[in-house]
Amino acid sequence: MGGISPKGFRLVRLAAAFLVLLLALWGCGDISVLTNLKTAESSNSGGGGGGGGGGGGSTIKWQTDSSGNYIQFYTSETANYDYAFFNPYANTIQATMTIVSANVKKVSGVLTKDAGFGIIFCYSDSNDFYYVLISADGQYFIGRKVNSTYGTIQNWTSSTYINTGLNIINTIKVTYPGTGSTFSLYFNSSPVIFFTDANFHGGEAGFRIEIADAATGENFPTTAEDCRFQLTLPSPVP
Repeated sequence: MGGISPKGFRLVRLAAAFLVLLLALWGCGDISVLTNLKTAESSNSGGGGGGGGGGGGSTIKWQTDSSGNYIQFYTSETANYDYAFFNPYANTIQATMTIVSANVKKVSGVLTKDAGFGIIFCYSDSNDFYYVLISADGQYFIGRKVNSTYGTIQNWTSSTYINTGLNIINTIKVTYPGTGSTFSLYFNSSPVIFFTDANFHGGEAGFRIEIADAATGENFPTTAEDCRFQLTLPSPVP
């Protein structure tokens, strides 16, 4: 009766190891290919990696715009394709969060979920926070980053409460009652969803923007991603 040769045994072991690796990747929330989460990122607070200059365009990161009423993030540099950028503000810190509310709008760029924009909250550092994104075509996403690992609380889904199109303001509001682990999300004063997560209950608030790429609609440097942000609660920014 024949047996498996040493070479055949090694191949079986390699195949088994490869299967284990695939299963591990499938269960990992930080693999953007499998979860559609953008994990290449840049934070003004010193976290993450980051896209950089180049690509024949320009970038404005988290500066007050010409109106004085909004914080602007603008980029037309292809080096920033497929990156996420976020910026928290120290003056918004809440030991126990009660409310975060912001007005956001997209001036130009991709309308779909591939280029979401919105808020971060319960931010303690660049590896630990929640975020809510919307798209200019009426979808939203709720995510978390815990101990450097991204995860999904609510995958992209449509909401009739989101105002669609460019240069259209949407108000994103998240409230927390002070106890338990349930948060409430509102768009333009309309309640959208309750979501439960026990990782964080307080911290700073700020903004987040995700950049698509050429395959998903970006056309840098011809058309820039240009978004404006205004926090109203717990403290105004700008």
